[in-house]
Amino acid sequence: MSLVLSQPIVLIGHRGVGKSNLLARLKKYFPELSPCFLDLDCEIEKHVGQSIGQFFLEHGEEKFRHIEQQVFTEIYNNKKIFILSLGAGFDVDLLPENIVKIWLRRETDVLGRIFLNRPRLEKNVTALQEYKNRCIVREPKFTNAASFQNWI
Repeated sequence: MSLVLSQPIVLIGHRGVGKSNLLARLKKYFPELSPCFLDLDCEIEKHVGQSIGQFFLEHGEEKFRHIEQQVFTEIYNNKKIFILSLGAGFDVDLLPENIVKIWLRRETDVLGRIFLNRPRLEKNVTALQEYKNRCIVREPKFTNAASFQNWI
């Protein structure tokens, strides 16, 4: 089986839906295209020289979102063809029109997820409530941006 990429693709979706896992599987199944499969969080970590969690602690979300957009733009300008996994908080409204946007979804998305190994963004509420607060805002953005939806 082969995979032919003709335009850039991004994977969008809520936190913990499986975007990075899908990317890892694609790398395994299509090793010849491995340089085309990128995880934006991993690229950001290379760029800033520290983990996302540590960067959030030291610089906050606003600075992270600025760096996130900067690294995305560098990838977009330097690699014409790619499949890129975006973090759930990436502003999908800023994606260029020519990019295919695949929204990875699970029926459990709206129920919420909590993570012990990811940065907390709203420390004044529970982790579950934080997820739900962000889900409510992100859901319509994903709906409007998605070229395709893939239910997992």
